[in-house]
Order: sequence, then C-alpha cells, then structure tokens
Amino acid sequence: MKKATIFLFQILVAGILCLNVQCKRMTGNDSDNDGYLSVHDCNDADGAIHAGATEICDGFDNDCDSLIDEQGNSLHFDGIDDGIFFSNKFLFHNPGDATLEFWFKCNPKHHTAILWTRPDDTDANRFNIYLDPGGSLGVGYRDEDGIAHDIAGPLVVAGSIRTVPNTWNHLAIVRKGNSAYKIYMNGLLAATGYDSSPNLPTAVGWKIGERSGSMYNGYIDEIRFWNIARTQAEILASMSVHINPENESALVGYYTFDQGAGNGENTGLDSLIDLSSNHTNGVMKNFALTGSTSNWVSPTPVSCFVTFRSHTGSDSLGQQFAVSNPSYGMLYLKHEFKPDEDAQLRITDIDGKEVYNRSLKNPDGSFQSEIEISRLKPGAYTVVLCNDYYASTERLVIPE
Repeated sequence: MKKATIFLFQILVAGILCLNVQCKRMTGNDSDNDGYLSVHDCNDADGAIHAGATEICDGFDNDCDSLIDEQGNSLHFDGIDDGIFFSNKFLFHNPGDATLEFWFKCNPKHHTAILWTRPDDTDANRFNIYLDPGGSLGVGYRDEDGIAHDIAGPLVVAGSIRTVPNTWNHLAIVRKGNSAYKIYMNGLLAATGYDSSPNLPTAVGWKIGERSGSMYNGYIDEIRFWNIARTQAEILASMSVHINPENESALVGYYTFDQGAGNGENTGLDSLIDLSSNHTNGVMKNFALTGSTSNWVSPTPVSCFVTFRSHTGSDSLGQQFAVSNPSYGMLYLKHEFKPDEDAQLRITDIDGKEVYNRSLKNPDGSFQSEIEISRLKPGAYTVVLCNDYYASTERLVIPE
C-alpha cells in the first residue's frame, strides 16, 4: 500500500507558494483532444461530448450532466429595464441573403420592441422587429436619413401578421438579396414584402428587448442568424429542435438561451453565449437572475420532445405523453395506458398525407413505446395520439 503524500502550503499575501514539492497540473486523459480531461468528460472518445457542450437531439448526453436530450431554458424579460446589448453589426444591415429565426412569448400592452438594431434609441438607421397591443407583429427599418422602409406588419395593409399572446410563436424573417422578404410564423408563410428602394442601415450595435418606452415583457428563446435565404422546408425541419452549430456552415449567430438553472439562482451568468463560430456574445443588463422572472427560466419551446396533452376530456390517470424529435430513426413514446383500453398513433406529413396509422397495443396487451420511423424524410409532421378517452394533436419535426 502506497503512503499518502502530504503537501504543505504556505499562504502568502502575494499568492500560494508550494514548499518541498513539485507543483503539477491535474492529471488525466484527453483521448479525443477536446480540451477536457476524462474526469470532466463522460465520453473521452468523442470530441463533441464533454462538460458544457451543446445538448442536441441525438440520443447521447452531450453535456455530461447525466441527462439525455433534455430541455433547455429560455430568458424572461421583465419589461422594466432588462436588455441584452451586442457590439457587432446586425446581420440585416449587411447586403445580401439573410435569415433570422427566434421564438417569443409575450402579451404586449403597448408598442414593444423585440429587436432594436442600433445601440441607442434614436429612431433612424435601424431595423425594428416589434409587437403592437393584441399581438400584431411588424418588421421594418429606417435608413440613415430616417426614411421608413416598412416590410410587413400593421403599417403595411397587406402584410398584417397576427401572433398568439401568451403562447410560444416562432418567427422567421428571410431576405433574398436586398429587397425581397418572406415572413414565416410557426413555419407558415405569413407575409411577403418588397423594398423597392433599399437603403440598408449602417449602425453598429443592436439590442434585444430594450428601447426606452417600448421595453419587452415576455420570453425569448433560440435566436439564429444565417447568411443564406432559408427555405420553408429548412425552417420547418429545425425550428423546434436544437441544432449542432458545427454542422451548419451558414449559421453566423446561434443563441440557445440554455444557460444557468431554470428559475434558479444564476447570479453572474450575465452573458448570452453565441455558439456559432463567430462567438459574438451579448451583454445582459439589469436582469435579477433569480426566480421565475427576469431570469433564465425553464419554459422553452425547443427541445428533443413534443409533449402530448389532452385537448378534450382526460384519462383517469391524468397522464401526459412525450414523443422524441429523433435524428436517429426511433420515435419514443412515454405513456401509461390502462390494460383495458386501446391507443392509436397517426402521422401525416405537411401536405396532409398519412404516413403512419396503427394501434400501439401489442397482442399480449402491452403497448409499444418505440416506433421505428427511419423511413420518414426530414420535415414537419402532425402526430395524433388517441385512446378511449381523448385525442391529442401535436407537431413532430424530424431534423436534417
């Protein structure tokens, strides 16, 4: 048996001095060369898996927190003084193809700026993505001379975009060239706009949720910037699931909002991290970072699971059902059906074509919990789960 080695330290004002020993770095393996020793790496054979990695929907514990494909967080803004500030130029200020996507949940009582794309409140040389009372959404910009270029929304009669208050809404703004815009709400085309005389803003710096008199009160999650004009199919395929930034060359900004402990004590976690290769982090100001408001919080529309809830009636167990958004060919059902009932699963594609319809009940009376769907192509599907008590409909997204 080896004798324990005793290390003596003398604490000095200037620091710590090691006496009579050789100070060494922590030892351990790093077989996958990802910069994390095996003591902090639950899979030292895969460089994409380590403590602090991005959790993606692939059936593995990417961030080594002992949870697989878990939900992340979103961020709540209190509508008083919360805001996030960036020092770079907003993507849509640059000419060329561009796409912006994000989720929001809000019940606006006044004109509310979600994204304001200059560092101060001057109403010129900026884009404004905003909500009006009742949830009408608008997109537009003013050039350096203060001339308005309204793309879609309340100021464009043909382009009014309605959102659902107090419900998660997904917005995608797609620009082709400098003039042609498409606005998608929850994956569906909501408006088109054409800027006949483009004169894009040039201001550097932008903000989330912060403009004096138009502060944002609500939740935001999963902001993505792309330097391409994404298609509707591409938006639908990934809007509800986490993506791997290492596999997306056109992704120039990616903010998952999955930091901290949801609704917990998060003092000091005041940077919004950009997981794209640009690493353009945002500076959070005035957030309480504790509790269920003005903080990193647990409700989020983006995860690896779609949750089925009873829309009509309820079963005697009051249960919920969850189905994984797979990238690995299997659809996993979490359920607790009663032995004397039946359960049916039906899947249709975006055009309403039925691609799956069968009972989940096995001959021995048990119920299937894994459905093989590797033959389904990437895209958005409608899934109906029903038993003797109710039917529930939710969206399933199979990513690229």
